[in-house]
Parts: sequence; structure tokens; C-alpha cells
Amino acid sequence: MNKTDYINQHIGTGETIKIVYNGGTQPFTAREICPINYIGKDKINAFCISSGKEKFFFIDKIKILTDAEFEKWEKYEIENNIVDISYGDEAMKLCREGKYLEAVKYYKEKTGESLKEAKEHVDFMMQQNGIKKSNGKGCLIIGLSVLILIIIILI
Repeated sequence: MNKTDYINQHIGTGETIKIVYNGGTQPFTAREICPINYIGKDKINAFCISSGKEKFFFIDKIKILTDAEFEKWEKYEIENNIVDISYGDEAMKLCREGKYLEAVKYYKEKTGESLKEAKEHVDFMMQQNGIKKSNGKGCLIIGLSVLILIIIILI
């Protein structure tokens, strides 16, 4: 059975599947996920048992694992201290500081994802964490305030 068929069998059932995911905040890590639904045709929304959060996964970055493969992979990660969830945390810190572009750049560099994938992951994490994107009006308001202040001083 191919990967897509296997995922289709588990969408919305509440059953979990064991995978290695080549992306996200912890690339190349073993995860246990519960697929919920498709987002477009190239990614799925799933509850990640490993992180305790709902996330999206690009289908082409998923490798389905058997139980034995999953156990070996997890043991290898623990022994070699591979898991690092700080990438997503740091990206969200930058977003909270209003540094969205820096967050996407940081996430892209740390995970090796494409710019599009990094942007989508940062956007999704922002949504999950209730962080809104800056509308860019803050700089305009500050600039106008400074201009008005200068005019008042000159008059």
C-alpha cells in the first residue's frame, strides 16, 4: 500500500500512524500523529501525539514507519540528543516581537525548508499560538508622529 492510501485509511478515524517527518520544528524526528483532514492536496492537518499539538504535515515529507522502525528511530534520537524544539519557539518569540520576516528567515535557515514551507510553518504556528501579523501601520504612525513633532518644534 502506498503512503497516500495508508494516510487516507487513517484520516478522521482517531487512529494514529507512526512517521518520520522531514520538516517542521524537528526535522527527521519520529512522530506519532492522528490525521484529521487534508489541507489542499499536498498536506494534512493532524494531531501530533509527540508534541501534543495540532499541526500540518506535507505529505511528500512523511515516511511511514512500522512499530519496530519507530522504536529504533526514537531510541537513536534519544541516544544522540537529536530532538530540538527550540526552532519553533524562537520563531514565535521573534513574531511576538513584531519580527515576522526575521522569524521566517530564522526558521528557514534552521530547518532547511524552502522559503515557502518556512513561511507556511511560521504562519501556522502563529495561528496556533494566537499571534497576529503586524499590519505595517505601526511604522507609519510612528513616522507621522515624529514628523508632526518636528513641525511643532520648528513653529
